[in-house]
Formats: sequence, C-alpha cells, structure tokens
Amino acid sequence: MKKFRFLGISLGLLFIVASFISLFFKLWIPSCILSFLGALIISISYIKFVKSLNKITESENQIALGNLTADVLENNEVTATREVLQGTVNNFEKIISLQKHISKEFIEISENLSSTIENKSSLTNEINTILSSILKNLKEINNLISKTNMLSVGISGDIEMLDSQIATQVTMIDNSSEALHEMSSTINQLDKLSAETNRSAELLLSLSNAGKDAVESSSSQIEEIENQANKIEEMVHVIGKISEQTSILAMNAEIEAAHAGDVGKGFAVVADEVRKLAEDSAISSREIGVFVNGIIELIQNASEASAKTTDAFSQIDENINGVCNGVDEITKALTITNQRSHGLLQNIQLVRDISEIISTSSQDVFQNASQISECMNEIRNISNEIERETNDDKSNLNQIYETLESTKSGLTNICELSKKLEESSSDYIIFDHP
Repeated sequence: MKKFRFLGISLGLLFIVASFISLFFKLWIPSCILSFLGALIISISYIKFVKSLNKITESENQIALGNLTADVLENNEVTATREVLQGTVNNFEKIISLQKHISKEFIEISENLSSTIENKSSLTNEINTILSSILKNLKEINNLISKTNMLSVGISGDIEMLDSQIATQVTMIDNSSEALHEMSSTINQLDKLSAETNRSAELLLSLSNAGKDAVESSSSQIEEIENQANKIEEMVHVIGKISEQTSILAMNAEIEAAHAGDVGKGFAVVADEVRKLAEDSAISSREIGVFVNGIIELIQNASEASAKTTDAFSQIDENINGVCNGVDEITKALTITNQRSHGLLQNIQLVRDISEIISTSSQDVFQNASQISECMNEIRNISNEIERETNDDKSNLNQIYETLESTKSGLTNICELSKKLEESSSDYIIFDHP
C-alpha cells in the first residue's frame, strides 16, 4: 500500500513537470491533460494519506479518552505514513532539484530561443522588405512588359505599313524601270537621228563651202568682166572723142572745100561722108556707152548679189557649224544620258533587290515581333504567377513573423515563470546531486 502511495505521488509530480514542458512548447491540450492527470493522482494519494492520518488521530483520541485497547499501530499505519512521507520528501527533493535544473535549462533555452527569434524576426523583416522590393520590381516588369507589348504591336503595325509601302515602291520601281527602258530606247533612236543629222549637216556644210567657192569664183569673174567693161567704156570714150575730132575735121574740110570751089567738091563729098561716119561713130559709141553702162550696172548688181550670197553662205556656214556643234553637244548629252540611264537602271534594280530584301526582313521582323509579343504575354503571366506566389509568401511570412512574435512573447512568459520557479525552488534546502 505504501509503495502505491509513494508511486502515485511521484507519478503525479512527474505529470505536472511534463505539463510544464508541454506548456513551454505550446502544446496546450497535452499540457492540460498532463496537469489534470497529475493533480488527479496527487489528489487520490493525498486522500489515502489523509485517511491514514485520520485513523491515527482517531486511535490517539480513543487512547486520550481512556480506551487503551485502541490499536495505534494497526496495519502499521504510522510506519507506513513515515515511509510514505520520507519517500515523498525524497521524491519532492529530487523533483525540486530537477525543477531547478529544468528552470535553468528553460531560462537558457528561452534566452537562446529569444535571441534566435530576434534574428529570425530581423531576417523575416529583411525578407519582407526583399519581397516588397520584388513585388515592386514585378509591377515595374509588368509595366515594362505592357509597354513592350504595346511597342511590339506598334512595330507590327509599322512593319505592315512599311511592307505595303515597299510593295508600292517596288511597283513604282518597276514602272520607272520600264519608263527608263523606253527612254533608253528613245535616246538610242535620238542618238541615231543626231548622227544622221550630223552627217546631213556635214554634207550641207560641204555643199555650202562648194557653193561659197563657186560664188567666190563667180565674183572674181564678175570683177574681171567689170574691169573689161570699164576698159570698153574707156575705149568708147576714146572712140567718141575721135568721132568728135573727126566730125570737126570733116566740117573744117567742108569749109575748105567750099572755099576751093569746084576743085574742092570731090573733097567736100569725102569730107561729108567722113562727117557722117563720124556722126554715126559718135552715135554708135554713145549707144555702146549706154550698153556698157547697163552692163557695168548689171555687173555691179551681180557683184553686190554675189557679195550678199557670199555673206549668206558665210552665215549658212556659221549656222551649219552651230548646228553641227549643237548636234555634237546633243550627241554627247545623249551618250551621257544613255550611260546615266543605264547606271540609273542598275541602281533601280539594286534598289528593287534591296526593297525585296527589306520586305523579306520586315516579314521576319513582323514574325519576330509577334513571337516577342507572345513571349511577353507568357512572361507577364509568369510574372503575375510569381507576384501571386510572392504575395502568398509575404502573407505566410507575416504569419511566421506573428508566430515568432507570439512565440517570443510566450518564451518571455516562460522565462519569467522559470525564473519565478527557480526563485521558489531556492527556498528549499536540498542535497547536491551529481
């Protein structure tokens, strides 16, 4: 019986100590159960112990009343009570010693855990700050993704417009190329016509030079004829003077024949004939003079016309030379234009090739922009998912922080309780156990 009492009290105290340990680790339900069991076991042991004391008290009262037949040592109650009390004291001493040790351990563990929780709290704050920064960066990333997506859409629209403009440009280049081919053909025809015109102008120049030479030769002959006509006019003047002298001599001869009478009649007839011949010669010389003057006038007119013709041929030569020079310039300009048109055709073909390359590249860029837009949408979805998970982590971290703060508060309370328990345990004098 005494062993059961001793075991009950010891077990009850152990349950109470276990309840403190459960309370330290925030095991509220196990702590309450252990406390209840410990109190129940101690209460049962205490009731049995009180019953034994009551029996001893009744025996002592019977003896005091004079009943010496009372059995004081029935069932060895005193001995059992002493042994139980001694065992209880020994167990209580061990429990107090264990309580002191556990209190010290609790205080040390509480302080270490408080320090650790302080560090964890600071780390939690830092992590919370980092998560806030991450959320801020994620929002900026989402904004950048939205802007990039808008730019991608704008680029796609610009590329479509550029592709349309390039197609229009290629059509215009093809039309320009056809026009340049036609212009080149026209330039070749003009070159041929200018060559023929140049040959015709050279032939006309040679004919003009021949005509000018002929006119110059005619002018020299006309001058020679004019000189001969002037000489004839001089001879006509001489003949006229001779006729006048002859007429005067004939008149003198007639006068002398009249003075001679019949002897001079034959001489008078001769003188009369000579006078008539002189008159006829004078008339003929005057007529010849008129004809010669008319011829000289015609010759002068022909000379003036020849001079004008020579001047006209000179102007024709100048004009033909100008035409030849102009045709040469036109030929050179047509040659240069033809060369430039060929170069322009090559450049247009090069521009057309480049336009086709740009069109192909723009289509590739359009596809890449579409892929970039799709990738940006995927990145935005991933970013939103990361943002949600980060918000969840932040919420969990806040809960952890609150739990740490609550644990810290509980540890502070446990530390204070352990200190009070240690202070209350220090009132007991116990043996030093190794």
